[in-house]
Amino acid sequence: MSNSIDRRDFLKSMAASGTVAIASLPVLGAALQHPLAPGCKFFTVSQAALLESVAEQMIPSDASPGGKAAGVVFYIDGVLAGPYGKFYRNHYEQGLPTIDAASQKHFGKGFCFRLGPATD
Repeated sequence: MSNSIDRRDFLKSMAASGTVAIASLPVLGAALQHPLAPGCKFFTVSQAALLESVAEQMIPSDASPGGKAAGVVFYIDGVLAGPYGKFYRNHYEQGLPTIDAASQKHFGKGFCFRLGPATD
């Protein structure tokens, strides 16, 4: 059996496991003890880095800007910090650690361990 997983299968597994693992993850109060990422009103440094990695995987740079260059993290951060983000905040606080845990389980490393561009 191969240990490789493609992006589509990884995203499907994250959607499925995110709904199952919600109860066991930290709450907003614990996240607020960590410093906010520069330019963010809601995300901590580690949350912003992870979300940026996810956005870059989903929308890679080519002739057009990728998720990082397009400012996906700052857009989502602004929505979550605003009055309409209240419903979604918990989803991000619970989902981001789930993504990292799944990456640790499948690959032995956190999701955003690779800081350079993808080479595979």
